[in-house]
Amino acid sequence: MEGIDGLAEVARAVDAPVMADESAWNPHDVIQIIEKRAAQIVSIYTTKPGGLFRAMEVAAVARAAGIICNVNGSVETGVGNRANIALAAAAPAATLSCVVPVSTPSEAQSGQVAGIYYKDDLIAAPMRFVDGAIEVPTAPGLGIAVDEAKIKRYLLPAA
Repeated sequence: MEGIDGLAEVARAVDAPVMADESAWNPHDVIQIIEKRAAQIVSIYTTKPGGLFRAMEVAAVARAAGIICNVNGSVETGVGNRANIALAAAAPAATLSCVVPVSTPSEAQSGQVAGIYYKDDLIAAPMRFVDGAIEVPTAPGLGIAVDEAKIKRYLLPAA
């Protein structure tokens, strides 16, 4: 039992909703999940399908089939986490809570909060929490500014 066929077998055997995560990399995978009734939920990432546009395609296929989604991260730093936040805000199928690390520049860290994985981050300002959720930025693009001095400081010398 492996892959989507194995997931479908599990979905038939349990009463709880099943989430497809590692078996849902692209729209084609989601079509197979739909055809085999392998899951009721799909976890989308910006990284797995190859960026925001392709992740939105995954979300669109899921939504067309009535499958709800969440957005997860792969422990990205601030820029990647902001991409995940943008995806979660833009994809109508993403109605479930998302799992995204808290990106915080070192100067804004005070103690250890769950989800901080790095000692520093290139984003200029920390992510903000409003009413228990990460605030969706309203600025153009991903809605973030990066700290140019940190980019220079962390840049590896040319080989």
